[in-house]
Amino acid sequence: YTTLLRSGTWVDILPLLPSCLTVEDAAILLQQVMRSCNKQSTAMIFGDTIVVSEKFVSSCSTLFNELMHHRAEKEMKNSPVYLVTEEDLKQATFLENVTANKKDKREERKKKATEGSGSTRAGGGGNAREIKIKKNKKIGR
Repeated sequence: YTTLLRSGTWVDILPLLPSCLTVEDAAILLQQVMRSCNKQSTAMIFGDTIVVSEKFVSSCSTLFNELMHHRAEKEMKNSPVYLVTEEDLKQATFLENVTANKKDKREERKKKATEGSGSTRAGGGGNAREIKIKKNKKIGR
C-alpha cells in the first residue's frame, strides 16, 4: 500500500487475494487497510478492488489538459454560452424584489376591498354590490 502511494501507480488487489474471497471481501479488506493507515491517504478506490494513487490520477489528468482545453474552445465556438456576471445577478434580484413588492401591494388592496365592502352576500368578491334587505309589510286582511 505504501509503495503504491510512493510510486504513483495503481493496483487491482483481487488477483493478489486468495480465490475464495469475493469482490465484497476485497472491498472490506481495502477499507480496513485505509482505516489502519489513517494518515491522510492520497489513494482512491475504484470498483471496490482497484487502488489508485493521487499522483497517478494527476499525471493522467495532465495528459488530457490540452485536449480538454481544445474541446472547450471548440464547444464555445459552436454554441456560445452567455456569461452571467455579478452585476447581472444583482439586477435579477432587484427585479425579483420589485415584482414581489407589486404582488404584496395587490394582495393588500384586495384584502382591504373585501374587508371594507360591508357586503351581506357570502364571498364578497371585488365586484360585489351591497344588497339592502327590504322588509315586506303585512297587509291586514
